[in-house]
Amino acid sequence: MIKKRWISIIITYIVLVSMLVAYFLTFVGFGVSNFGNKVVFVANENHPYENHSLIIADINKKNIEVSDYILFFNSYNASNEILHAKVLEVIEVSKNETTYFLDNNKYLSSSYVIANSDDVREITKIGNCIRILTSGPVYFTFLVLPLFVFWLYIVKKTKISFKKEVKSDD
Repeated sequence: MIKKRWISIIITYIVLVSMLVAYFLTFVGFGVSNFGNKVVFVANENHPYENHSLIIADINKKNIEVSDYILFFNSYNASNEILHAKVLEVIEVSKNETTYFLDNNKYLSSSYVIANSDDVREITKIGNCIRILTSGPVYFTFLVLPLFVFWLYIVKKTKISFKKEVKSDD
């Protein structure tokens, strides 16, 4: 019974570590992770979603019309954040490019648009867990420290087996 419990703990740990590593490996400069055509991030007070919710947005730049709310990458003044705004005007520049006039009195190229707010899913409790797990001390305690302890264990086992081989050769 105890062995099964340890196996389930180890499997849970491996799954959580794999998810965290995937989250960090796909991390881009705007504080989001890209998974294919999805953008994943934890909401803060700049978003209309519940604070610390996990937001999953399907990247979709089509079907954006006047009075829609959109999520977009904001790189103005090197702020590198995701913002939410209402579209006041849609301007077709070319077949591949559209410019949006937003309610903050700024123009936005379609290359910065993530999605219409209708293409966004919000998961409230998971975002707070990810925020906590990706904080420095928890990340160190949860990922780096156990891997270091495991590495020390392997080194110790290798030394013991090496000593046994050296003694048997004499």
